[in-house]
Amino acid sequence: MSHTDLYRMPDGRTKLKAHDVRHLHTCKICGGMADDREVVSDAHPKCYYEEFGRQAVLSLGAEDRNKFALGDIPVSLMKELVGAE
Repeated sequence: MSHTDLYRMPDGRTKLKAHDVRHLHTCKICGGMADDREVVSDAHPKCYYEEFGRQAVLSLGAEDRNKFALGDIPVSLMKELVGAE
């Protein structure tokens, strides 16, 4: 497995293009590589949930709530997010 297989772009690509680099920075919670098109308050969605909890996720705007996936939060919270739309 190459290092490019460890990161997937928001559109599903695994190979970075030159213009993708401008979107990369570090997650303010875990310090790992993050893409500013996918982060919530400069953190991975999973890191944001683990740091701030359920109520903080529910209080986010619709654009940020849409960045969460089932791997980031519990199913019960995802159901609440889907219902909030």
